Amino acid sequence: MNTVGCGLCGNSGAVFAADKFVECPQCAILRETVNHPSHYRIGRFEVIEVIEDWKLNFSLGNAVKYIARAGKKDPLKEVEDLEKAAWYIQRQIDYLKSFKSE
Repeated sequence: MNTVGCGLCGNSGAVFAADKFVECPQCAILRETVNHPSHYRIGRFEVIEVIEDWKLNFSLGNAVKYIARAGKKDPLKEVEDLEKAAWYIQRQIDYLKSFKSE
């Protein structure tokens, strides 16, 4: 194993082992908070996994996202997150109704 600078931040704590890059601990934590934020993991499922599995469109996917994270990302914005979810649901309802009126 060779210790070299991290390819992401330059920190000298990164390690290459058998030609496989392993990032430094600080970048691993940052990557985890960017790629898999804890406020989007509810129980066994990450919100994006549910949205993709259920094949939800943009509006419904965002509604699920805001419902799932309500009170978790920022406890002071729980009502705001639920209002955002309601906004996306209403947008989907309006979209569906526009086809019925034609």
